[in-house]
Amino acid sequence: MGGYSIGFWGETFFKNAFPDNQKEYAYLYVVVVCLGGIPGSYLGGHYGDVLEPKYPRIKGYIAGFGALSALPFIWLCYLA
Repeated sequence: MGGYSIGFWGETFFKNAFPDNQKEYAYLYVVVVCLGGIPGSYLGGHYGDVLEPKYPRIKGYIAGFGALSALPFIWLCYLA
């Protein structure tokens, strides 16, 4: 959810709010994806696979928790 928000609305927001800093936005987006998105996806998938035999609905709970935990950071990002 956080990735979709940044991907779809972030570019438009930052392009309008800071038109002279497009290159910096592109670099920061790469950092967010590499340091947040990739490890989060990997860890969520790993723990989902490990815990699924004991808790069959765990993958949905992990995805829901990830989406809800991203909301405060998305809000802070667009508040600035």
